[in-house]
Amino acid sequence: MIIPEPTEKELSQEDVFDRCLDVLKSSKFCTLATTLNAKPRARTMEYAVDDAGIIYMLTEGGRKIRDILLNMNVSLALWEVDEDTDGLRGLTIIGRAEVVDRGDAKRFDEYYGKYSHHIGREMPPVSDLPPGVKLIRAVPDSMELFDRSLPATGFAVKQVWRR
Repeated sequence: MIIPEPTEKELSQEDVFDRCLDVLKSSKFCTLATTLNAKPRARTMEYAVDDAGIIYMLTEGGRKIRDILLNMNVSLALWEVDEDTDGLRGLTIIGRAEVVDRGDAKRFDEYYGKYSHHIGREMPPVSDLPPGVKLIRAVPDSMELFDRSLPATGFAVKQVWRR
């Protein structure tokens, strides 16, 4: 295997965003990190992402809801390995999250529609969801892409997209 010389060459912001979106759309699970009282907590979440890079997660509650209500700053991480090419791609996302419950029917229906459309499987109608179900909507402020295939094309392995 030939290891290319390290480079700091950056892709355009549009190209970085497209690559980040490709990684987001190729996976279904991420690690969602929240912080409360300077104590971080990470958990695995299933998610859906729309074409604007907005991430939607469905949850029945837990500490993450309280954490987000008190501190909207979140981080998400995900990665994938292509065993055929020894490729590794990963994302670290820094952003802001909001919790939407069924009491805000208009926004819940809108976001649940996006979640259902992008999750890749049949979802029940809102009326069939358990009463305590909430949606988390995360908007990335920045996405840091790690892509082991980039140095072979003359670009740095790490690329950052900023809103």
